Formats: sequence, C-alpha cells, structure tokens
Amino acid sequence: MRRLGFRTLLALLLLSALVLATAKAASAEYRVLVVQSFRVGPYEAAVSGFETACECRVDRFVLSERKGERLADAVRRARPDAVLTVGREALAAAADIRRIPVFYAMVLDPFAEGQDRPNLFGVRMNVSSEAQLEVLSSALPGARRVGVLYDPDRSGDFLLDARKASARRGLGLVETPLQGPAGVPEGLRKMIGDIRAFWLLPDLSVITGETVRHIILTCLTSGVPVIAFSDKYLE
Repeated sequence: MRRLGFRTLLALLLLSALVLATAKAASAEYRVLVVQSFRVGPYEAAVSGFETACECRVDRFVLSERKGERLADAVRRARPDAVLTVGREALAAAADIRRIPVFYAMVLDPFAEGQDRPNLFGVRMNVSSEAQLEVLSSALPGARRVGVLYDPDRSGDFLLDARKASARRGLGLVETPLQGPAGVPEGLRKMIGDIRAFWLLPDLSVITGETVRHIILTCLTSGVPVIAFSDKYLE
C-alpha cells in the first residue's frame, strides 16, 4: 500500500505541475513523453503510477532500447505538452529541451547535475534524516553506532540534521567525509569494525554503480546491515 500511495502521489504532483505549466483547458488532451533511462522495477513502478493517475496520452522513450536514436527527434514526432524523465540518464538526455516543461522522478539530486532551469520541475528522492533513522531504530534496535560516508559539499546540511536526529535517538554517527567516490573503499575499511549498521545516503560523491556494490558486499561480508533510501538499492 505504501508503494501505491507514493506512486499515486508522485503522479498527482507531476500532473498538477503540468496543468499549471501548460495552462490548457481542462478538457484538452495532454500529451506526455516519458523518457526512461532503462527498465528496472522502481522506474517501471513510477511510470505505471503516473499512467494510472494521469488522464493524458503517454508515449514512452526508453534510452537503453533506442540506441542511436536522438531524443530530440522523438520529441518532434510526439509533439508532447511536457516531458517526464525517469532516472538520471533520462534527465541528462533532456537537458536541451527548453520550450516545454520537463519533469523528473527517481533522480537523487538534479541540481548537482547542473539541471537548474526555469522549465524544470519534479520530485527529488529526499527522505528526511528523522524518517530514515526511525526505520533504522525500529529495524535494528541494537545498532547504536552507524557508519556514514558523505561529501561535505553535497551532504553537509543533511548531516547537520542527521546529527541532531541521531542524538535524540541515542545513536552515534561514525562519519567519514569524502571528496569523491575514490575514497569510499578506504573510508569504509576504517569504520567497518566500529559500526553496527551502515547508512547509505543519497550522495552522488558516494553512490556510483561500483561503490554501491563495494559497500553492500563489504557490509554483507562483515555482518553489518545497510539502510538504504530507495527500493532500487535494496533490490
């Protein structure tokens, strides 16, 4: 039920912004081009929820299945009123679309990618530190020392809130600041024997395909549970 609620809320938020941005009559048929990075469970769920709640015509363009085909050509053919991008690669592919609204979903931090422009709207994958630590405390009541890898430039403000939230719950954060993904293996190695859980933050300096695999394998081998912020990383 929680997943259905999130997908429906996402669709309603995007649809509301679409109505405001296009300023069309309620009776008009909206045309939305969904640009999807690739087919994976969380992305499919987001698109399915949007299609269910949005009373509009939806065309889909999956980047991984349209090699060699330009998104600009697909936009000209579909002539959509708006574009919904699902995933980081999809948002990057739509960077040159300026004349119609572009919405994003399933993107960690669109503004860190330089995607800050007047026609860009969306739902960021931000879950409050309080909510994440509530789940951690409930699932792992004995985990009193929690490891965190982060880039101060990207996640400094989030860590300020996280420290306050963890103190309220009697948790100790074992923090290692990083300047890029290259520091992840050494940072994790130094803390792994001193933590009882690892908290995976939505920080692009930490999260890459390679570093996530390394973090999960290292933690599993060491018997350290991982708290993630998205079903994608859980799967």
